[in-house]
Amino acid sequence: MTLVEMLIAMAVLAIIAAIAFPMFQDAMRKSRRSEAMSALTQLMQAQERWRGNNATYYQGAVSELPGAPTNGLSANGHYSLSIADGSATATGYTALASAQSTSPQADDTTCHTLQVSIAAGTVVYGSALGDGTANTTDRCWVR
Repeated sequence: MTLVEMLIAMAVLAIIAAIAFPMFQDAMRKSRRSEAMSALTQLMQAQERWRGNNATYYQGAVSELPGAPTNGLSANGHYSLSIADGSATATGYTALASAQSTSPQADDTTCHTLQVSIAAGTVVYGSALGDGTANTTDRCWVR
C-alpha cells in the first residue's frame, strides 16, 4: 500500500465521519426527547392526582408537587419541567419541558421546548423552537 493510497483512504474516512457524526448527534437529540415526553406524562399524572383532591390544578414549582419528577427535572436532567405561569385553573394547565442549557439538548433548536396543554379534558401537544417561537412542523411529538 502506497502513501497516496493511504491518504486517499484517510480522506474517504474523514468525509464519511464528517457526514455521520452530525447525523448521530441529531439521532441522539431525537431519542432524548422521549425523556421529556416521559417526564411530562409523569407530571400530568401528578396533576390529575392533585386535582382529584383540590378544586384546581397545581400552580407552583414542579419540585413541590407530590408525585412529580424529582427536583422538577427529567430523569437524566436534560429537561426542566414547569407549569406555565397563570395557566393552572380548575379545568386545565400547560406543562412545559425545556432543554437545560447545560445539556446537549440545548442544541435541539427544532424541539427545544415541549409542551402539553390540558383544557377541559382536551389534550394539545406542542413545541417551541430554540428562540421560543412556536414550532409549526409538529415533528417533536411522534404519535
